[in-house]
Amino acid sequence: MYKNRHCAPLDYQKIKKEIDHFYFSLSKEDNLSKEECDSLYKEISDFDIDIASRFLQIISLNDDKKIIKDKCQIIFDELLKNIIVDINEHN
Repeated sequence: MYKNRHCAPLDYQKIKKEIDHFYFSLSKEDNLSKEECDSLYKEISDFDIDIASRFLQIISLNDDKKIIKDKCQIIFDELLKNIIVDINEHN
């Protein structure tokens, strides 16, 4: 669901773009920008508050960027799969 409605393909494309931007920033920046993390958190929470909370937990641990990327990959994959399921079931 996206903001209490079923997901559409454009919703998937939007969040995928945000996630890709996060990975790009993670690979280029020394530190993650609080603004970027807050923005991605908000976007993710529009889809799934539990996954958004896990995202905040991961980035708050101050782990190595590789560890952050690996942990985020797991939850982002879950989010994207959930969106695809919602799209396929309701469109």
